[in-house]
Amino acid sequence: MTLKNLSEKINLSVSFLSGIERNMYSPSLETVSSLSDFFKITISEILGEENKHKVRVIKKDERKTFVSDDNKMKLEFLSKPGTMDSKLEIKVIELCPMLKDEKLNNSHQGEEVIHVMEGRIQVNIGGQVFEIEKGDTVHFDSSIMHGFENITKKPAKLLIGTSPPHFAPLAMETRKY
Repeated sequence: MTLKNLSEKINLSVSFLSGIERNMYSPSLETVSSLSDFFKITISEILGEENKHKVRVIKKDERKTFVSDDNKMKLEFLSKPGTMDSKLEIKVIELCPMLKDEKLNNSHQGEEVIHVMEGRIQVNIGGQVFEIEKGDTVHFDSSIMHGFENITKKPAKLLIGTSPPHFAPLAMETRKY
């Protein structure tokens, strides 16, 4: 497939795709997610992460970290989905105070667990709204439309697990926090 063909199929310019290919540009996670969906491979595979071992130790300085374009959200992968035929994705998400973002609403195959490590958030699962705080956990069928928001004037930190691995396109830049 040529870059021209790909650009037409995923709505990105040939020059931008060429720049990504030559490591001149860092694509947003939305772009990486689009490429992942188009090629039917995991985001980890796109990022060049492959491991043939049955055990994976992920050192803190090896974790993939992404920050939203507006710097209001940080996402750090604690697991490396796409490796070892992983069926689980674990990540920590930090939310700035009073963050409400429609991009956080999504649904996907499988199940999800959200555990509040710091702060207090509101979770909307299929129209049911739950307020959970530090130490609380919610577990649900992730095929139901769901989202969350930080409802306080303090940052919130969440531990999120999804199975199978999923990453919603949050339009985040691939830069270190």
